[in-house]
Amino acid sequence: MKFTILLLMVAASNIATAQTTARIIFAETGPGSSRIERLWVASTIKNRIAHRGFKLGKLKTMRDVVTQRNQFESLNDSRNSTWVRSATPATLKGADVPAWHQSVLLAKGGFTPVNDEVVFFHDKSIKKPGWDNRYWTTFKITETKNFIFYGVKAK
Repeated sequence: MKFTILLLMVAASNIATAQTTARIIFAETGPGSSRIERLWVASTIKNRIAHRGFKLGKLKTMRDVVTQRNQFESLNDSRNSTWVRSATPATLKGADVPAWHQSVLLAKGGFTPVNDEVVFFHDKSIKKPGWDNRYWTTFKITETKNFIFYGVKAK
């Protein structure tokens, strides 16, 4: 009985972990982004796991990455409409539905990143990214319709 309860607790924890990560991918990209852009965003998340530049390599899951303080603006942002809509996925409609489903699949982590160096991105509307460059320099990897993606080199 105790073993069954433990397995249920682990399963519930895994669902919650994937749900938070899916909500971040969905909120960061929204239904206006392409499938490949969602994959690039998920790749930045996955590439930060164990990366020395983030919590000295101590992040062990995608959820650890997305809930790291001051990393993803959409986390718990009630002004971000895609974050708000993702709280009740069963009510999503139209273009939100395939965007949400892809976000959920990516949040499970069973994919190979499109690029193993990408660790930062920002929406093209942001003119000056706000990340800390004390320890590394960023270099542009690629640009899509909506985003610019970066890697880092130690200084």
